[in-house]
Amino acid sequence: MLTLEISESMLVGSASDIAALSEKKTARILAVSDSHGNSAALRKIIETFGKTCDALVFCGDGIYDLFMLFEYADSSLEFRRCIPPVAAFVQGNNDPGTVLFNTDGRKKSVRISVPRNALLKTGSGTFYITHGHTCGVDYGLENLSLAAELNGASAALYGHTHIPSDERIGNVRCINPGSCSRPRGGFKASFAIVTAAPGVLDANIISL
Repeated sequence: MLTLEISESMLVGSASDIAALSEKKTARILAVSDSHGNSAALRKIIETFGKTCDALVFCGDGIYDLFMLFEYADSSLEFRRCIPPVAAFVQGNNDPGTVLFNTDGRKKSVRISVPRNALLKTGSGTFYITHGHTCGVDYGLENLSLAAELNGASAALYGHTHIPSDERIGNVRCINPGSCSRPRGGFKASFAIVTAAPGVLDANIISL
């Protein structure tokens, strides 16, 4: 269950849960992107799959949807139990640079800067998270792979293209869960569950 706290590393969750994830040898990550105002789709994915995962990653373009659900979780213990204990988020090209994070029953508002990229550490490796537009993912994944490698990550989670993808570029596994709301390229709306284990990285892209 998620603790609604923002860490210095811009992850959502308690310090103990973030530390536990960084040592967890087998971790399941629920990766979602590009909800574009469809908070209902994002909520359904979290309600259905969140309890079985160790982290939630939102790859941008729909940051208001995500924080709307965080606010809802603040008043609904049942829904909060569905959200994995650690969450990471990044700014998409259609997202604002800051959002108001309402906690304590919406009695206290904190202005949060939405990061362009984030790092999520597990006991089996580090994930570099970004929306993708600043790396030019429409034209290739080389810059994304380089950015991940420079940040000590062996895998990258990104969005922006609205097309699910799983490719190895150099030493980096680049995974796009697709869009949970506005798919392109003839694909269905989708998300991904990524399992990191010693020597193994499995990406299961699931169509809605």
